[in-house]
Amino acid sequence: TFPLWFASEMRPDAPPHFLAVDIPSAVYTVCCMIRTQVYLTEEESTSLARISKSLGHGKSEVIRQAIDEFIDRRDANRRLRALRSARGMWADHPNLPDARKIRAAFDRF
Repeated sequence: TFPLWFASEMRPDAPPHFLAVDIPSAVYTVCCMIRTQVYLTEEESTSLARISKSLGHGKSEVIRQAIDEFIDRRDANRRLRALRSARGMWADHPNLPDARKIRAAFDRF
């Protein structure tokens, strides 16, 4: 395991609820997470454990991903904001293939 401390111990300007993990050659900060407690049925708990093991992630990460997916399905504005924030992200990339040539190659089928 890696040492865990409140980031404010290392950086006085950090909010008191930030946590930092000391991993060799890097320090990761857990920002703005709110701890919550949920009750699961035995079947839900077993399924969660199986899924988290198969993905190689902790249960908390799997739960956060599931919540994000649920919110994305229910919150159309969030999806629209994500799409708009991605607009133009490849505009300055020098090695992009010509989309017209790719489409033309598929049109012959």
